[in-house]
Amino acid sequence: MDVTHAKRTAGRCGPLAVLLAVLPLGYWLYLQLHILGSSNAKAETLPEVRVSEFGAQTRPGSDSSELQAEKFTLPAALPLHHESLPASQVVWRPPDYQSLPVVPDEIWRASRDIPTEAGYRLQAMLLRLAIGQTARIMVFGGSMTFGEGCCPKRNLTCLHKRTMCAWPSDFLHRLRQAFPSSEVEMELHARGGCDAGCSLQEMAMTLTGDTKAASDWIILDFGQNGWGTKSTIEDFIRLIHLFLPTTLVTIIYNRDMKRDEQMKANPKWSKYTKALRKLLYRTAVHYGVPFLSYDRAMQDFARTETSAVEIMWPTINFNERHHPSWSTHALFADMLVSWCNNQLNLLARLPLADRSRLAKSQTSPELRAAPSLEMDDAWIPPLRPGLPLASLEICIVPLTAHLARAPGPGSPNMSLYKEWSLYEDRPAKPGWITKVVTGENLTFNVNFSSSPRLVVQYLRSYENIGTAEMSIDSFWAWTSSQFPNIRTETRRFPLRAWWEHRMSVTESLLFKPFAEGLAHAGSRSASVSFRLVEGSKFKVIAVISC
Repeated sequence: MDVTHAKRTAGRCGPLAVLLAVLPLGYWLYLQLHILGSSNAKAETLPEVRVSEFGAQTRPGSDSSELQAEKFTLPAALPLHHESLPASQVVWRPPDYQSLPVVPDEIWRASRDIPTEAGYRLQAMLLRLAIGQTARIMVFGGSMTFGEGCCPKRNLTCLHKRTMCAWPSDFLHRLRQAFPSSEVEMELHARGGCDAGCSLQEMAMTLTGDTKAASDWIILDFGQNGWGTKSTIEDFIRLIHLFLPTTLVTIIYNRDMKRDEQMKANPKWSKYTKALRKLLYRTAVHYGVPFLSYDRAMQDFARTETSAVEIMWPTINFNERHHPSWSTHALFADMLVSWCNNQLNLLARLPLADRSRLAKSQTSPELRAAPSLEMDDAWIPPLRPGLPLASLEICIVPLTAHLARAPGPGSPNMSLYKEWSLYEDRPAKPGWITKVVTGENLTFNVNFSSSPRLVVQYLRSYENIGTAEMSIDSFWAWTSSQFPNIRTETRRFPLRAWWEHRMSVTESLLFKPFAEGLAHAGSRSASVSFRLVEGSKFKVIAVISC
């Protein structure tokens, strides 16, 4: 029989051949379904990152069904000022807030210098917010950061709560709007007349005080109040790392706007400004700290926008150049939002599995409760070799703290005959104040360790201020590097508060024993007294011992 004949039937072998052909196909389908079921069962243990409809889409070829459980939302972006919702209980905004011009994002991108590791730390914080955890932020700065000048002069509602107008509150609200199911906490450590040197002591007391949880992010903004000495910001960074080794630290830089106006009359200011920026940038690069330059953004924006400075730094009059209005604060928040959105975009572009693994690998920032000062000896070497943390001119772990803004149970409210009193001579600027020359003393009791240190802070200004005599009744005689002309043992120091600079700041002085003797019974207790000896007024802001 011709087996190639087209009309030949299968005969008895036909059904068997079909069965033999179908069985392998069925077994293959069974294996594929079994493997797919196993893959989905494993995927249930991994969290899913869902990008909102405005976010980046899943990469072609990726398995969007891979992640099923522990779902959380990664927002497409934090809102810029024109997109931000009103929240009168959190932030103060004028009616024309959203009509403020938007600075192009390429301006913000060019104004920041971000090390790779810092980007990862910000991503980690954003991911923790996405899965419903709490993020904690600290901001240190001066009067501009506090919100001085932010409010219209006649708006009493804003003036009574000026921090609600300042950029930290605005940025906090933007974060909360983007992550409505998470908690974002912020501590604002900013006050008028307090430069970086003054704030360094406050930061030490914050880290060694009642802090129970580590901060994710610490932002430093001293552009209008002063960056302290050449080493102050390096001291900030090293002290933060000692207590918070995994916390993100960021510097926001802007030139001193009031002095900028004076450069025409005194070219030295221009040279000083360039040197200061170079120093801060060098410090940031050395320690891998992000450097955001609002000053650079203004300069770049001015190339295409003739009214750039008026938009980005408007003030009421020349005397307020240190204190820009609300629009500057809105744009400061935009600058930080731009960086956050850049990191959100990088996260959104990762494959889902990679983002999930990154989220699971991130832990909360570390807080060292009681670190030794030698713990960071193997960390990045300081720019100033041979100067360990123990040499900082502050009390890192205070034993006694009399603070005008937060007086303790042992702090005096007034002197015996009420010639000294604790009050605010200007809003949000309290102090122990006297106007009685050669009157009575104001006395603070303090305790010392075996390595005694005393920090005294007082107001320096250009008008209506005088000189006080400070006396230390203790076992030791004392010395201070800020009194180079006093080279003998003494327990009395003249504190001259007047100076020629047309600004008011907090002066911070450190005193050490002239020759530290062996501690003995009673030597660790002392009293510190002040008496106005010349001028119209004196204001003590803090007395701290360790």
